[in-house]
Parts: sequence; structure tokens; C-alpha cells
Amino acid sequence: MAFVKLPTVVAPLALGLLVTLTGLRSANAQNLIKNPTAHPHYSVELEPHLALDDAFGNDAFGVGMQAAIPIVDPGFVSTINNSVAIGFGLDWMTARRYCAGPYCYRSNHILLPVVMQWNFWFTPNWSAFGEPGLTFHIDDDNSPYNDTFYIHPAFEVGGRYNFNDKVALTLRVGVPVFTFGASFFL
Repeated sequence: MAFVKLPTVVAPLALGLLVTLTGLRSANAQNLIKNPTAHPHYSVELEPHLALDDAFGNDAFGVGMQAAIPIVDPGFVSTINNSVAIGFGLDWMTARRYCAGPYCYRSNHILLPVVMQWNFWFTPNWSAFGEPGLTFHIDDDNSPYNDTFYIHPAFEVGGRYNFNDKVALTLRVGVPVFTFGASFFL
């Protein structure tokens, strides 16, 4: 099982936190965190994204899609603007070619995350979320003896810049992957 190197996680987390805090401080919009129902109401959130990670030790990159379906609204804390969704995803990532002896291989990774997404809505333009869960991982390095399937914990945090009630830019950092994409609230 591959483990994430600490610098690989810390740098994106610090960048995401900096971007989120800078945006929140500079936002001139009204504060919505104390109004439990002042967020977009949707049936499903679809998020196509780019996926990056160095957890596999070879600079993996690829594309993916995540869907989140609201299940608790307002969320676990009834006095603040939060909601809870269940998220399902599919990420395909490939890694740079590596060589073992006379043979060279390209490593492919399929990640299937299942997470609880806890959303917090701060202003009309800024929201954040945490996602604990599990990731089902299929690893195929195109060699005849190294195909693997395993399950590992997932924990990611993210932020959204909401253009309106239907479209947002979304940044997610954590374990096992870093993603950047757009969210569409339907």
C-alpha cells in the first residue's frame, strides 16, 4: 500500500487554506454561516476535475468525476449553515513511465472514493467541505504480476468559489488525491 509523503500533503493543504482564508477575508458579501438555510438547494452536485498526486511515488495525474447527493439539510449543527451529502467518485490516474531492470511500465490507478461530504456555507461566494470516507483502489502497472486491489481511508478538505447557485470552482486536497475542477449543482 502506498503512503502519502508528508510534504506532498502539507504543500497543497497550506495552499488551499491560504486561498480559502484570503478569499474569506476579502469577501465583501454578507456572512451566511449563521443562517442555516441560506445556501443553494440541489438534488445532486456533479464535479468533473483534474486529479494530481505523488502518493504513488511517480507523479500521477489524470481526470475524474465526483457526484454528491445531499442527505441531511441543515447538517449536523442546526444553528449554522451546513449540509451533509454522500459522495461517490471515479478518478483515473496514470504515472510516468518507470523501469525495473530491462522492462519499463506505465502505472495506472483507478480510485473509487465513497465519502461523507460535510459542507459549510460562509458567504454567497465561498463554501468549504470536509470528506472522510474510503477509497477503493485498483492499481495496474501493466506488468504481469503487480495488479492490486485495496481499500484505504480517505480524508480530504476543500473549498469552492461559487459563481452563483449553480456553478462553482472546486479545490480538494488530502489523502489520497488533490483535485481541481468545477461543481455543477442540479
